[in-house]
Amino acid sequence: MRRKRYFECVWIRPGPWRAAILIILLSVTARAQRTTRAEVWLRPCSRKPTKVWFVLNGTEQVVLDQNQQHWVFSVPEKFIIQDACASLRLGGARTDSLRAVPAPDPVDPRAMLASFTFPCDPRMAWPVEVLTEPSITVSYLRRIQDETLRDPPDCPFREKSSFKAQHIFEDVRFPTEKLTLQLGAETPDEKAPGLNIGAIKLRKSPQNGEYSFSRDGVVGLLSLQRARGDSSPPTLSSTAIDIDTAKLEKIPLKRLTIKVN
Repeated sequence: MRRKRYFECVWIRPGPWRAAILIILLSVTARAQRTTRAEVWLRPCSRKPTKVWFVLNGTEQVVLDQNQQHWVFSVPEKFIIQDACASLRLGGARTDSLRAVPAPDPVDPRAMLASFTFPCDPRMAWPVEVLTEPSITVSYLRRIQDETLRDPPDCPFREKSSFKAQHIFEDVRFPTEKLTLQLGAETPDEKAPGLNIGAIKLRKSPQNGEYSFSRDGVVGLLSLQRARGDSSPPTLSSTAIDIDTAKLEKIPLKRLTIKVN
């Protein structure tokens, strides 16, 4: 009986510790809001977008109607609203990355969706096509790293995946976006060095928008970028360069072609 009265007392007179636990539980519940719904606002641009891609948490989700500036839509998989980080590609431009804000869904006001309001960014972005001869696997990482801004982007934006033989990267915003290739890698590794495409574009003059390198040329580029710190902390270590060479020797790469249009 005493045990029964003890529990009755606890529930009738909750102490401060119970209030603290309740606050924590409510906070966790609020933070874990999941949805498939998103709302996007794009502020007016001087140049009309030719295409609008919505990129969420590093993955292209849907293509939106470029004639609009406000969209409400669903994506294939659920995501946590408070953890959502998104960007728009605009067909020749792109936005910085933004964190989602929970907002009532206009279709169902009892439900919440992830809302984003993107300012227009007038800076140019380019399609980048990468081809390998013969066909090999290439992993890549795309990272927005705009050092010209007083305030960094709302959230760190990363895109990473892999392809075989050929791929077109839409709307790469050089130099504030870094595109790194890891030749022969099945999965991208953020800690591993790679070939920084932006550094090639800034330092070399293309022929008709095309850069072409033999395997020896790729080895030379990797060594040069290591020395300059373009793709990793600067190093002239012969061991590091030997690692690059040894990796490429295991890959049947004859030519790497990069087209920036």
